[in-house]
Amino acid sequence: MGRYKKESVNGKWQCSRCKLFRYPTEFYKNAYAENGLHSACKECMGHHSSKNRQRWKKEREAEYARQLQEELVAAEEMRLRSAELMRRQELGIPVSELTAAIWEQQLQKDLALYRQMLVEQLRLDAEAADHEGTDGPESAGPRL
Repeated sequence: MGRYKKESVNGKWQCSRCKLFRYPTEFYKNAYAENGLHSACKECMGHHSSKNRQRWKKEREAEYARQLQEELVAAEEMRLRSAELMRRQELGIPVSELTAAIWEQQLQKDLALYRQMLVEQLRLDAEAADHEGTDGPESAGPRL
């Protein structure tokens, strides 16, 4: 069962979090508790829920930023491949296996550099958000 609240003389119950004595109407109902009430008052439960919402929001934003970064890297890779193919076609360069291998190595170097730039930008955005504090606007993703 839940934590049992001691009833005071004037019919109030003690909140398990803030330790204040409150009327039963200031607690949410809980059918599993001995007295039918949650152990924490509505105000404390709301504060706890608010903190969880903030934490969940930060987790969602971090996941969104990670997915966005992956999509940007994939899009940049596709763009680089297309640009290189068009450049070679315009110049009339036949794409042999050796040329394709060299081109692939250069592409991998370019992508690694691009990934490093994105990661650095995300790190800088996270640091800026930390310095702004919890009251400041949160960054929804990397600035490009």
